[in-house]
Amino acid sequence: MNYKEFKAVFANLLLPLGYANVKNMFFRRIGDVFTIVDLQKSDWQGSYYVNMGCFVDEGGHLPQPPPIHKAHLQQRLESKFFIPQSARDVLVPALNLEVPMRAAERSAVISNALEQYVIPYLNSISTIEGIADYLSPDRENVALVTLELRDIIRRRLHR
Repeated sequence: MNYKEFKAVFANLLLPLGYANVKNMFFRRIGDVFTIVDLQKSDWQGSYYVNMGCFVDEGGHLPQPPPIHKAHLQQRLESKFFIPQSARDVLVPALNLEVPMRAAERSAVISNALEQYVIPYLNSISTIEGIADYLSPDRENVALVTLELRDIIRRRLHR
């Protein structure tokens, strides 16, 4: 599978859900929240990382979100904090285009991860209330979160 086919796996699932695609990034806006999927190539091998997150556009004027490294909330699909080890064991080789694997099998593994983990996650953080719920201490979720996002939640939800 080449990169174009790899990216098409993501496009086939995300575009029908209202996501747009610019370069390596897929994004959707609901109100002032952009949810993002970003495909990042490893510097050392044929692996890709699937970065996900959200960016709150308080002014509502951005046509697309900033790059993923500027997102207010960031998560990586293949992180041990995000998916179970058994899922990682299957997914990580599929995200490495240098690992021999039939295209249909690679596509099925990635599609399953998108349907089971990525899409529900992005749906859950597509509103300020959803983001606040995801970050609530009792949920024990681990993610990279900016102080700016915590301030937005405090202002909007008085928490």
